[in-house]
Amino acid sequence: VTDAAIIGRAVEGIILVIRAGKISQQELVRAKDVLQRLKGNIIGTVLNGVDVSTGYYSNYSYYN
Repeated sequence: VTDAAIIGRAVEGIILVIRAGKISQQELVRAKDVLQRLKGNIIGTVLNGVDVSTGYYSNYSYYN
């Protein structure tokens, strides 16, 4: 978060990249709060590392 907070002040928008299963909800909320407190403009998120072979996203793998 520290590097992102510093860089976040110099850019127009921030996209948070989150690895599925590697960050707790508490850590994510803390990162969001820090970035917002430092006036970072969060414009979106990317969730990576999702296991598409099981559950809801299983049909998505067809398009890969």
